[in-house]
Amino acid sequence: DKDLSELKRRIKMGLITIILIYATWCGHCHHIMPHFDAASKTPGRNIQSVKINETMLDKVNQSINEGINHNAKPFKVEGYPSIILVDQNGNKVSHNVFTKGFTDLYMS
Repeated sequence: DKDLSELKRRIKMGLITIILIYATWCGHCHHIMPHFDAASKTPGRNIQSVKINETMLDKVNQSINEGINHNAKPFKVEGYPSIILVDQNGNKVSHNVFTKGFTDLYMS
């Protein structure tokens, strides 16, 4: 799959990759996506960024385990949107769920 190949390429390329996991039905997700897209296009950034629809999460986990790191723990999401920071080996470094106080995050 082209999207999974791009994900693996970006993870291997950057020291850290920011992964936004979203659901199409999630209002908070639709609110954060333009901000995520704008930050992803910032000139001179050295962090990779990728958006993943929640329906692709199982395939993403499988792709990372098969193509980057057999020992990487699967990403688990408990709310949307979720932002996961991943190192070059596909290991989760940090995980944040923005469901409470989300508007405060972007209103300032």
